[in-house]
Amino acid sequence: MSLSTLAELRSNVATTCRETQINSLIDTFINLSLQEINDPAWSFEQSQAFRGYSHLWTFNRREATIPVLSSMINLPRDCDKINFVLYYDGSSFTKLQFLPDNSDIIAYINPTATGRPIGYRNWQEEGLSVSLSTDDKVTAVSSSASDTSSFTVSVVGYSAKEYIQSEVITLNGITAVNGTLTYSAEFPLRISKSAKTTGYITIAKQTAPLTELVVLAPEDRSPRFKVIGLYPIPDEESGTITVFANSVTSPGVKTTVTSVAHGLADDDEVIITLSAIYNGTYDISNVTTNTFDITKVYVAEAAVSQRWDKIIYDIYIEYYTRIRQLVNDTDVPDIDEKWLWVVRLGAIAKVYAYQKADEKMVSTQAMYAAGVRAMVKSDSSESDYIPVLRSHRKLTGMVELTDDKYSLTF
Repeated sequence: MSLSTLAELRSNVATTCRETQINSLIDTFINLSLQEINDPAWSFEQSQAFRGYSHLWTFNRREATIPVLSSMINLPRDCDKINFVLYYDGSSFTKLQFLPDNSDIIAYINPTATGRPIGYRNWQEEGLSVSLSTDDKVTAVSSSASDTSSFTVSVVGYSAKEYIQSEVITLNGITAVNGTLTYSAEFPLRISKSAKTTGYITIAKQTAPLTELVVLAPEDRSPRFKVIGLYPIPDEESGTITVFANSVTSPGVKTTVTSVAHGLADDDEVIITLSAIYNGTYDISNVTTNTFDITKVYVAEAAVSQRWDKIIYDIYIEYYTRIRQLVNDTDVPDIDEKWLWVVRLGAIAKVYAYQKADEKMVSTQAMYAAGVRAMVKSDSSESDYIPVLRSHRKLTGMVELTDDKYSLTF
């Protein structure tokens, strides 16, 4: 029998265990097995030599190039573990040293120093965290009319008097629904939603200056995300936009942006945000003291709260994601199809535990663990693959710039 989709896995497990009335629970068991496979150390625990072993799967490797606008950088939402971070100055790459909490170098860091980065700290949040520009209420709206009273958005934050508060906003399809609580801009908000939705849910600041805080994709609930802080911190450059106009030098092709005393130069790269029309990344041209051009056909838009941020440099990151959960019947696991039998065994073992069929559960669990170990051994056969992140070296007063090359910067 084919085992490719969630529905096919569920049907096979239900038939094998003769349990046809607990489909939603079997879905949970399948997803629990996928998460166990994602972190397979448990399958090695019977061997003392492998206690604490954590394998990193080749199929979870990802890469991304991220523009740097400030010292704190949101990493891709699917980032679970960081492999390495490179600073890119437009012509060459430099490896940034991770600075753990117990590093002796931390004592020598000037937290306000600016300049070219040589190291980074790693932060993590549970739940999506965003901040308001000024104290305000929030509003929620879906891109689909189907997302009505069955779906809610939870917002947790602090009041102006610094006490924690929360509210639940019930969606009304494509009609925006306003929250009733005012949140302080000094503290981040935690935002989540009750279930998978049909549309994209936009959470925004309620009054001017209007700000799109976050967009939750249909399968997002309360996604985890990571942030890194760069040291030294970059010299941030940003400004407000007062006027958009048709370019005089390239009418019908470019738009002239007015931002008083912006300090930019030709060929600088900027990101424009908080605009319904001009949001995006641009190489600027025709720079004057108070204006610059972007390559975008002019469309009239009142300047209210739009802003630009200069891309100071880029960082390149390689990281490991997690095996995602299966939601729809047609979803396929993020692993090679040849290993789906392992997922099946994991779910069957859990059904047997639910049935209190202890002997069947023990034998199936043993086969499941052996299958996970076989997956690890097969995955480790990649000739150029490092399956475990090495420990970061503690070199007081030194920073590793590239492999085995160090600098006395600190």
